[in-house]
Amino acid sequence: MSSESKDIDMELSNLLDQIEELKRQKELRDIEAGLHTLQCTIPNTEMIEVETTDFESLVRNGTEEESLESPNTVICFPVDHGKYVTETESESSLVERLPLEREIPSQSSSRTESYTEVSKDHNHSHSHSHNTANTHLLQSCELLPDKRHWTLAMSSRNSKSRNKSSDKKAASQGTSGNISQNIGKKNSAGKPILSTVERVCKDVPPIATRRLTDSDIYSGSKINTSVIKEHFLKEGRLKEETALRVIREASAILRKEGTVLDLQAPLTICGDVHGQFYDLVHLFDVGGQLPDTKYLFLGDYVDRGMFSVEVVLYLFSLKILHPKMLHLLRGNHECRHLTAFFTFKEECRVKYSQNFYVEMMKAFDCLPLACLMNQKFLCIHGGLSPNIHTIDEIRRIDRFREPPKSGPMCDLLWADPRTDFGEEDNDEFFCHNTARGCSFYFSYAAACSFIEANGLLSVIRAHEAQDLGYKMYKKVPSTNFPAVFTLFSAPNYLDVYNNKGAILKYDNTTINVKTYKYSPHPYWLPNFMDAFTWSLPFVGEKVTDMLYIITSICSQQELAETDEDEETAKRKKKEETLNKFRAIGKMSRYYKTLSEEKTAVIKLKGLCSNGKLPMGALSSGNDALRNALYSDNPVTFFEAKKADAENEKMPEVKEITPQQRRASITTRDAYISEMAKKGGRGSLPPDAMPKIKTIEGN
Repeated sequence: MSSESKDIDMELSNLLDQIEELKRQKELRDIEAGLHTLQCTIPNTEMIEVETTDFESLVRNGTEEESLESPNTVICFPVDHGKYVTETESESSLVERLPLEREIPSQSSSRTESYTEVSKDHNHSHSHSHNTANTHLLQSCELLPDKRHWTLAMSSRNSKSRNKSSDKKAASQGTSGNISQNIGKKNSAGKPILSTVERVCKDVPPIATRRLTDSDIYSGSKINTSVIKEHFLKEGRLKEETALRVIREASAILRKEGTVLDLQAPLTICGDVHGQFYDLVHLFDVGGQLPDTKYLFLGDYVDRGMFSVEVVLYLFSLKILHPKMLHLLRGNHECRHLTAFFTFKEECRVKYSQNFYVEMMKAFDCLPLACLMNQKFLCIHGGLSPNIHTIDEIRRIDRFREPPKSGPMCDLLWADPRTDFGEEDNDEFFCHNTARGCSFYFSYAAACSFIEANGLLSVIRAHEAQDLGYKMYKKVPSTNFPAVFTLFSAPNYLDVYNNKGAILKYDNTTINVKTYKYSPHPYWLPNFMDAFTWSLPFVGEKVTDMLYIITSICSQQELAETDEDEETAKRKKKEETLNKFRAIGKMSRYYKTLSEEKTAVIKLKGLCSNGKLPMGALSSGNDALRNALYSDNPVTFFEAKKADAENEKMPEVKEITPQQRRASITTRDAYISEMAKKGGRGSLPPDAMPKIKTIEGN
């Protein structure tokens, strides 16, 4: 019996030890939760993770003076074999000792201990001097053998002179007086240490709410573009009457210009802008300000970006002020068809009115289609056409209309070089453009034939996003100069492409291609939606909760007696109930995913055809959306371009049949024969070839 009694006592003792251990673990969790809560309630603090293998030596070697001299410093630390007591020398620098001491199971002192320091400079001015105030923390030690305690000490807020002196002291000893300088470095997990309280943008100026009138931006008949730019940078707007005046004055100037502009170098050429106003402002910083620099824009000022109205109004105001120094061509997005399908029409309605949009479309009809620079470079938005063999044929196009879905005008705005440009394995000069759903791909041979027949050096175009902001294609044999240049001036297109923007500067002897990165811009809810529309998924989630409750109530039909046997009736009723819950559960997942990942859903819709999510995207849940948009590896340029390919097509265009595709092909013999009938400008004069340089910038 004595043996059994000993076994029982041993089991009871082990059980009590386990209970005690569970209590201690619970206390530890409570302590950690309390520390977390405390850290969240301390104002003006930053969190930094630091590691040390010998905490006591850190304290006793005087390091605490450097690390705690800065005001409003909080240290949470585990202490082996003792607890530290604070002492205060001055009432003006009170030290608050927080009662967060709990017993914790003893652990090996050799393992790495981590602590968190929360530090933020905060200067206060008081009527009395704090220069002599000096707070010493953790100076005396009351040892408690075989015990381990958590102690939290918080230093007082000291004066600005105190901060400076402690910083100098720390610097003289080769250490930082403020450990918050570790922000930006990496912690033990290899991830960058980020501030928990400091904003990326530290100061956000208020939005300009007053709309500018004629008297604000006009001095007599002269327009003040600087006022407009600064107002737009603050997200301000113009009075609608003033905005309409700007549009009409710019339209009158554009209407007088020819369909093909004849410009002389020096000239700076820019590609697509796509509503990225803040990048447009940066573009002028990179390329040079007007009127010192002459500019040519190749079109696509609107759609996709959130500031298309500001882009057009600012460019129109510059055109009014400097009509000979700023020139604008038409892009494929400057039309009613695309602006209604994408964002520009809705942006006009939200920021101004439908009448504003109508006037803007009339102005777009006045934009020229091409430019001949120094009689050597043909500048267009899209590409070449099988129906255009000479420059004069472009001049004869009636541009004052909505661009058609086929024909020479359409091709100038929509055509692209072939994907295998310069490496073609057939004699097709032009073939159907499957990426756009309209117009043509033109080949390297077609470009060379057009260039040589018209005495040109190259074709400079936009229309296609480029990773580096530009692309130079294969050289023409007779000139040893690139047949085609492509420029794209909208960096980080759609906020997902991660591409650079580029501009081309030509000064008669040298072509400089300057690249630059994107500029930060204010955030708008996607598609200019209002807060009510944004909140609908959250409302839908609550509606599904109510549907769950409704399904718990049986209908009269379900309660009615049937002739079926009891087992069959139960099985049938069970199946009907399960179907209800499956349907409502599916709906609930949709709304929950929408409410939790609304931004991700909208961004994904922006990269999908017709703004629709792929099948099953919502039912796959949050993880699938996060993996698609917030993966550890950022979306590359080519991934974004592939995902956005459907949006590069002309909307609502029927797919052509194989017979139509074959009929659209223009062969070498057919194009050369037609060109011989119409004639060109002859070969290029034997001038010196310009040099090409690339300049990368921020």
